[in-house]
Amino acid sequence: MTPDRALERLNAYEEELRSIQSRFRRTRDSIRIGDGDEGRLQQMVIELRDLFDDLLGKNSYSSMVVTAYNEGVSNFFNSPSFNSVERILGVVAAANTRIRENPSILAVTNPPQEPQEMASQQSLQLPDRVTLHWLYKHVPYTLWAWLGGLLIAAFAIGVTAAIKLTLVQQWFGVLCTKVG
Repeated sequence: MTPDRALERLNAYEEELRSIQSRFRRTRDSIRIGDGDEGRLQQMVIELRDLFDDLLGKNSYSSMVVTAYNEGVSNFFNSPSFNSVERILGVVAAANTRIRENPSILAVTNPPQEPQEMASQQSLQLPDRVTLHWLYKHVPYTLWAWLGGLLIAAFAIGVTAAIKLTLVQQWFGVLCTKVG
């Protein structure tokens, strides 16, 4: 993306954020975001994060925008606060100034690749035999945690069934006394 196009997009986001800010309404108990603006603000935060990542690679603007939004919705109403929109606007304005003053930071060293090229580069080579060691090295820990949770849930359901079902109690000769 050219510096001019990047600045054009950031200016448009600044304008829209100011527009959203102007539609906040004050009630007796709070200041609330305008009708229809909550979803658009969330979309803008995602777009801004991706835009900064695309323009600058690893950068602090992306995380500042996301953090400002997340902290802004951490309130009693679970809706964006006026302050969070103000903070997001400040980050966008700061990035806009930086890119305007130093357009060379947008220089892209690796142009985006086609999805097929990326898939072929990241494909996982399967071994001749799948061993526990190979699974340990190549399966993400979240999957292991998920499988462990399933195992624990199945065990808990089995124990519950053994205690509560009369048929199971008769099979195993389990005597339960009822309190009552």
